[in-house]
Amino acid sequence: MIDVRAAHLAEAHAAGELIAATSTADVVDALVVLLALPGDQLLTSDPNDVRALVAERRIPLTVVAV
Repeated sequence: MIDVRAAHLAEAHAAGELIAATSTADVVDALVVLLALPGDQLLTSDPNDVRALVAERRIPLTVVAV
């Protein structure tokens, strides 16, 4: 199933903090990881950056390279 979640100003600020903590640069990747819930699967063409963001969040997510 695909779930759509909204991002607001607070999430945008938190995404910036997540980017700073991981030395990554993609705001969309950070927002997706930030809005993900434990147990979610994240499909991405950039698995290395997404895994770094997931590791920083310290929640159980599955990253699937596509």
